[in-house]
Amino acid sequence: MRLTPYPRLEGRVLVVDDEELVRQSLCRVIGLAGLETMQAERGDEALELLTQLSETDRSVLKAVILDLSLPGISGADLLGRIRQLWPALPVVVLSGHIPREDQVLAATIVLEKPIGATLLLETLAQIINGQA
Repeated sequence: MRLTPYPRLEGRVLVVDDEELVRQSLCRVIGLAGLETMQAERGDEALELLTQLSETDRSVLKAVILDLSLPGISGADLLGRIRQLWPALPVVVLSGHIPREDQVLAATIVLEKPIGATLLLETLAQIINGQA
């Protein structure tokens, strides 16, 4: 049995990124901490997933990881919609390019791509444990 240096976490994280390889990589890393993942390729798809969650599923959702460059509803617009509908839901903006600071003011935290597994999981642990 291999011991992992990553924190053990419970719950689910929604990963929103238009690049399939990036989404899959993020989900694999997030799974190392024991978290379940949901995926969306587009902003409108993510919003639909969020609005269709049952109360039970919504309570299990611990965070959203959001790229800003998305087809359909942009990541910045999706961030605004999430804040309107679920003000307490932590949102990690994870983007390779952050064009304007005002686009990410509502984010819980902003991280720049590329990101290592350790930093991502430590950030999620802080958010989930209420330290961010």
